[in-house]
Amino acid sequence: MKILYVTYEPPYFPGGMGGQTRQFCLLKELVRLHQIDYIGSDLGRAQSELLLDLFHHCTFPPQKSFFGRVGSFISKRQDKGYPQFVQQLEPLRKQLEPAIERAVSSGKYDLIHVEHSNIAHWVHGIEASIPKILVAQNVKTEMWKRYADNAKGWRKKRLQRNYLRFRDYESRFLLKYNRLVAVSEVDKGFISNLCPNVPVSVVANGVDVNYFRSRCEQPQRDTLVFTGSMAHPPNNEAALHFCQNIFPKILAARPNVRLAIVGSHPSRDVKALDNGHNVKVTGFVEDTRPYLDSAAVVIVPLLSGSGTRLKILEAMAMGKGIVSTSIGAEGIEYTAGDNILIADAAETFADRVIELLGDVTCCIDLGRSARILVEQKYSWPILAAQLEKVYFSTLDSRSKDGG
Repeated sequence: MKILYVTYEPPYFPGGMGGQTRQFCLLKELVRLHQIDYIGSDLGRAQSELLLDLFHHCTFPPQKSFFGRVGSFISKRQDKGYPQFVQQLEPLRKQLEPAIERAVSSGKYDLIHVEHSNIAHWVHGIEASIPKILVAQNVKTEMWKRYADNAKGWRKKRLQRNYLRFRDYESRFLLKYNRLVAVSEVDKGFISNLCPNVPVSVVANGVDVNYFRSRCEQPQRDTLVFTGSMAHPPNNEAALHFCQNIFPKILAARPNVRLAIVGSHPSRDVKALDNGHNVKVTGFVEDTRPYLDSAAVVIVPLLSGSGTRLKILEAMAMGKGIVSTSIGAEGIEYTAGDNILIADAAETFADRVIELLGDVTCCIDLGRSARILVEQKYSWPILAAQLEKVYFSTLDSRSKDGG
């Protein structure tokens, strides 16, 4: 099969954000069987070389002239009624649009794969008989609704407007695809409510079970770890929530507990949490495994967001005891109390963490069960085979419809 792959976020692993990791690990399996051409952004020389090795052919945006940079500045600020995370990608869309049109008009592709719902309109205006699928790594409408629900004051109004714009945007442009792909059954339900007439398949997030494997026999006592890019608003929100509302309760019971917040692009507020004593904010790290490996307990105190968290799957693969909110663990087929502990209220979350810190045997049992779960259901080769089935199913459905 010949596939045209369009994304704004280049696949990258290890060291990439969650969305980059998912793309790379699935594509690494799929390119062995299919010819896949890439059209998308280029984020540096090392990453370009990785993409050129991964794909059959790559098309990156041309270098911007002075006038091109001025045009990009203006287009980012033109209010088309799009959500912020759609509007800021308009300069990239304009740069890549000619390449997308040329590729489609060549007639050599069997399928167009678009990654992320906030670029759903990128292929909207292209007339083609080629079937199109879109993978929604999260449902932006639901993510921003939850984020707005948790905000207060002027921020709540701003986030509410972004939520309403995403609701209009996704319900309008996702309808244009032959098939949509969600990362969980929960997200499938959200998408089906937005686009009731478009078939939705589920291909979950996964983990490289060979890369994420514990090498530490004895974690550091009373050590907590929270991982994730702080550029993702729900992670930033979660770090602040934990330190303000949960961590003091834990420290009252166990004064020697230390917390590491591990992830790129921490905001000024998150950086301020680093007190040089029991809270460390690392910023970007090349490899999260040493931090996960040394953790007594991994925490996922998310209040908002959508999709399925790779941070949990990675911690499970490392055999760690995990405490998460129900939103944090959403989309994962866990068994509470068997391979993860779930707590939503701040008091309850603190109690679960304290319990695990004091019960090494329970941590070991949770971690062992979690490792078995990801090996059986969330390894990338299994999930890549599921995505391949989605490709063939989309082509079969199009043929039956006479397309």
